[in-house]
Amino acid sequence: MTEKAASILWDGAGKDGVGKISTQSGALMDYPYGFASRFGDNRRGTNPEELLGAAHAACFTMAFSFAQTPDLSLLGLNACAESIGLENS
Repeated sequence: MTEKAASILWDGAGKDGVGKISTQSGALMDYPYGFASRFGDNRRGTNPEELLGAAHAACFTMAFSFAQTPDLSLLGLNACAESIGLENS
């Protein structure tokens, strides 16, 4: 298996902090994330749940594609992973 790496740069404290995530492949390069994109309405960045959901969906679809047989042929597979937020009550 090919080894891949990612790096994170975080600047600031708590709600005021901002992070940037980059991947070795270049798929993400200084992509922003932080409190506002995780818990608020800022949609310009990502959050850990979104990244984990995307990784899970990518792994699932790739693994599922190996289940193909001559009787079961896939033209395409679309998977979606969704994180559910818990609101304060």
